[in-house]
Amino acid sequence: MSASDTSEFWQQAYLENRAPWDMGTPTPVFVSMLQEYGLQIAHYGREGRRPIAPTEGSSSPRVLVPGCGRGYDAMLFAEYGFNVTALDFAPEPVKFLRAEAANRNLRMEILQDDLFTLSEENIARYDIVLEYTCICAIDPARRREYLHMLHRVLASDGYFIGLIFPIDGRPGGPPYAIERDSFLSELTTLFDVRFLDIPKTSIKPRRGKEILVIAQKKSVDRFSKGIIMKSLSDIAHHGFEWSQLSAFKQNYELRSRSELVGSLEFRSAFGTFATAKCGDGCWTFKRVGFWKRLISIRACNSEADIATFRDNTWSQGGTLEFPDGRAFKVTSNFWKSRLEFQNSADEVLLHFDSSGVFKLKATVHVGKGSEHHPALPLMVLFGWYYLVMMQHESAAA
Repeated sequence: MSASDTSEFWQQAYLENRAPWDMGTPTPVFVSMLQEYGLQIAHYGREGRRPIAPTEGSSSPRVLVPGCGRGYDAMLFAEYGFNVTALDFAPEPVKFLRAEAANRNLRMEILQDDLFTLSEENIARYDIVLEYTCICAIDPARRREYLHMLHRVLASDGYFIGLIFPIDGRPGGPPYAIERDSFLSELTTLFDVRFLDIPKTSIKPRRGKEILVIAQKKSVDRFSKGIIMKSLSDIAHHGFEWSQLSAFKQNYELRSRSELVGSLEFRSAFGTFATAKCGDGCWTFKRVGFWKRLISIRACNSEADIATFRDNTWSQGGTLEFPDGRAFKVTSNFWKSRLEFQNSADEVLLHFDSSGVFKLKATVHVGKGSEHHPALPLMVLFGWYYLVMMQHESAAA
C-alpha cells in the first residue's frame, strides 16, 4: 500500500496547507450541469430527460461523493435537493465540512471512513456516485478495485458521474495520471458509457486535461444472452455451485440457487487460457512458465496483470498476489478436490468442494464476514479455474 492510500498522508497535507486540489468553491463543470439539468443530471447531454427514481427510503436521488475533501461539490448537490453522503477518511476536511454544512443548514450524511471498507449497509444504496480527484489520488494499482467498489455501492441502473483528471500523462503523483483509453476500457467492464466529452467549463489550469464521463451500472451482461448477472457479493450468503456444461467442452457455469451468475470458458480443450465473467467484471487467466509456474490474471482486453498466482506445486497450492501487496494463501488437499483461500490471519475466506469424473462440479462456501470482500468475485472465479487446472494435471499424469 502506498502512502497516499492512508488517512495520515492526506491529514498531514491538509494540516500543512498542501492541498492544491482544493479550489475553495464547487467545481464549475458540475455547477453548469446542475443549472441546466438539476435532479436529472445523470441524463446530461442526452435527449429525452427522464427523472431518476430514487432508491427505496429516499425522497430524492442518493448521491455518494467519495474522497469529498472539504465537500464543496457535496454541498452543491445537497443545495440542489439531492440526498448526499459525503465520504473522506482524513479527519480535517470532514471536520470542516460538518461545520460548514451546519452553518448552511444543509441536511447531509458526512462520513469519515475508507471507501474500500464501507459497511454492508452501503451496498446498492446510491443512485449516483460523483467522482472527482479521488481516483487519481489512490494508488493506480487499486483503480480496478475502486471501480468495483463504486459498482457495488450503486443501486441497479445507478450512474457514475466522473470528471476524470489528470489525463495529461504527468509523471509521479498524487495526482497520478490516468491513461484515457485504459481507464475507459476498465470502466466499460462494469458500466455502459452514456456521455463522454472534454468539458469547456473546466477551470483554466485543468482545461483539456480532464474528461467528463457519465456511465450507467451494467445490469445485463452481454455474454449471457440477456440474463441479468448480479454482483457475487450481493448473493454470496447463498453460496455458489460450479458445473461443467458438457464432458466434451471446457465450459462451466456458476450458479446461486439455480440462477446463472457467472461463467468460465477455456479457449481450447488443451490450453490454459480461459475467460471468466460475472456481474462484477471480466477476467482472463493464463498459466505462464514451466518450472516456476505463474498464472497471469488480467482484466479482459487488457495487457497488464492485475494479479498473479504463484504456484508452489499443483498439489500444495500457492499464493494469490496483488500489486498493492495484498496476498492470499491458497491451499488444496492431496486429492485436489478441496481448495481454500485464506487471508494473512489464516482465516478462511472461501472453501471449494469439487467432485465428478466426466463432468466436474463444485460447491463454494463463503466464509463468515467475507461476503463483501473486494477480491471475492475474482477469488470465486479464479478458484474454480485453479481446481480445473489441477484436475487436468492429474488426468494427464
